Amino acid sequence: MVKFQVKYYIIFAVSLFFLCILCFVLPLEYLLNFAHDDSFFYLKIAGNFSEGLGFTFDGLTRTNGYHPLYLTVLCLLFSLLKFLSVTSPEMQFRFVCVLHLLILHLTALTAYLFFRKEKNGTQKFILFLLLCLPLVFIRDFGLESHLSCLIFSLLVYNKFRKEQQKQIQLLNAVLISLLFLSRIDYLWSLAPFLMIADLITAGKASKKSVLLYDVSAVTLTAGFYFLMNFLAFKNLMPVSAVVISSFPETVFAENVKNLFTDTSYLYNQTARIFFLLAAAVVLLISKSKSKEVYFNLYAVAGVIAGLLINASFSKYNIREWYLTLPVFISAFALSGMYELRSKVAENLIAFFLCLFFVAVFAFTRAENFKWNNSYEYSKIIQSKTEKKDFIYQFDFSGAVSFFSNRNIVNGDGLVNDFEYYNYLKSGRISDYIKARNIGFVSTIVYNDLRTDSAGKLIFESEPFLNGLNLGRNDIVNIFEFDFKHAVRPKKGNWILIKTGK
Repeated sequence: MVKFQVKYYIIFAVSLFFLCILCFVLPLEYLLNFAHDDSFFYLKIAGNFSEGLGFTFDGLTRTNGYHPLYLTVLCLLFSLLKFLSVTSPEMQFRFVCVLHLLILHLTALTAYLFFRKEKNGTQKFILFLLLCLPLVFIRDFGLESHLSCLIFSLLVYNKFRKEQQKQIQLLNAVLISLLFLSRIDYLWSLAPFLMIADLITAGKASKKSVLLYDVSAVTLTAGFYFLMNFLAFKNLMPVSAVVISSFPETVFAENVKNLFTDTSYLYNQTARIFFLLAAAVVLLISKSKSKEVYFNLYAVAGVIAGLLINASFSKYNIREWYLTLPVFISAFALSGMYELRSKVAENLIAFFLCLFFVAVFAFTRAENFKWNNSYEYSKIIQSKTEKKDFIYQFDFSGAVSFFSNRNIVNGDGLVNDFEYYNYLKSGRISDYIKARNIGFVSTIVYNDLRTDSAGKLIFESEPFLNGLNLGRNDIVNIFEFDFKHAVRPKKGNWILIKTGK
């Protein structure tokens, strides 16, 4: 057993070292494929924080449009990089990739420590890795989902240690609270289900203390978070939650329709939702009455509840990274129930999962450089504007802002303040641009650039810009927009326009 453990520890260390080296030698366009545009919202805020500007994305307003735990980790990293004089956004992003590799290796190591004590632990752990590689580990760099996976794996490992002492119960409560901080909406979805699971799987003698610890820790953590929001922004919720929410109006029917008719959803979110539902069915019909099965069943129910809430009230539907922790929990649960005795069947499953990983990796990570075009445009913006300038951009503003090292005002409002949200809600964005003296507008035109009879530009996809009365002479630069998405590519032109302010 000792040699088995040492061997795996060495493998983890070698894997981490090798992949970290790749983060510094691979061309940047390959690494960018592991991120989302929203990833750079976090990175830009953390970079501004390390520069002493506070929690701001655009350098113009403060924001609380983020999940606090992951941003705290990033702020610590960027402050360290600032201390070490690592200030180029390209190198900062490479270090963010290293951070995620560390988180993922710690997650895998925690899962190994959990599975190793079970029967056929090696096979269960290998199945877990083969499921997580294509569905969890090669996505969401720069977002909070990997940190959520680590916290959940630590929770399961800690929960099912043999010694259920007071310290372990308290640590469970702390980890559930950290899951809330990793995604605020877990407070009304995953966290209550985990608290119930923690209670019903606890021994009779410890049920009262488990309930007390869990309720106290989550209540105090949530109370402090919402109090800070209210004191700083006069609103309990983060601005991102307010912007995307359709409550009390439901958008469930439209969102479900898109999950089955939009190819970008169908091959990503929808496929992973079916994997999650399959795991839920397997857990429900399982003959096992173990505490682990019950705990995982409640966890799966919690994330399903969260997805239903998002499908019902989110204007942005179920985003890709919303599925990462649910799929991770499903992989954890299914691997724990793995009991195949046939070596042939076992090898076939491993073989086909390896093929699936290679296909997903090649198709989505090695061939389509989604954000390379945004990176190239960011350098054009950097060359055409000054550091003090403010630039308004609605779509694809994350990577452009981070790599241009410019003050991009994010148009969708997810990382702005509540003042901007009021302008956005009332359709007065052109008034906001004028009031804030924003000197440039950056936009994407998918069709031919048109003008009205007075020679003013007509923005078909962003009509709220028409109130600025901009003409062709105001255009500073035109650059081809080429979004190489695996299933939904887009083409058009980036347009940088001076507003005259």
